[in-house]
Amino acid sequence: MRVPVATSGLSRFVALPKIADAVALEKAHPVLRLWARFFGARTDEGRVEVAMQDENIAEVLKVLREPSAAPTVRRSAEDREAEHRLLKMESEKESREQRELGRVEGRAEGLVESILRVLSMRGIEASPHARQRVEACRDIETLDRWFTRALTMNVGDALLAE
Repeated sequence: MRVPVATSGLSRFVALPKIADAVALEKAHPVLRLWARFFGARTDEGRVEVAMQDENIAEVLKVLREPSAAPTVRRSAEDREAEHRLLKMESEKESREQRELGRVEGRAEGLVESILRVLSMRGIEASPHARQRVEACRDIETLDRWFTRALTMNVGDALLAE
């Protein structure tokens, strides 16, 4: 995005994405560097700090803050902020649920490998059907039960017997 800037009767453009480019910013006019710091500030304190160095920026900051005094604008901003908080909470909840799902999936995969390894080490051959059911299962309780059975069963016993 390019923003027109008037200087001494001449119009110039400032490319806002370049305010994050340290090399481009270093070459910029000192006043533009202040504006870049103002637009790039992530906190109100950062904007106030820059505004204290330039009266034009201070005026802009004042104007930017004025609409928030209007009840309808303030309510709209509060609604957007509440919606943002709600979206963030939902995203965090979804992230926790995904991590938990991953842990359960990992535990299930570990149990599947353990069951098949225990059977192999004990010299007990799982039938193709039993192997397929074990590999497809993701229910932790069932896999735990099969794992215990794999540890204690005798040759010839059925692993998947209920």
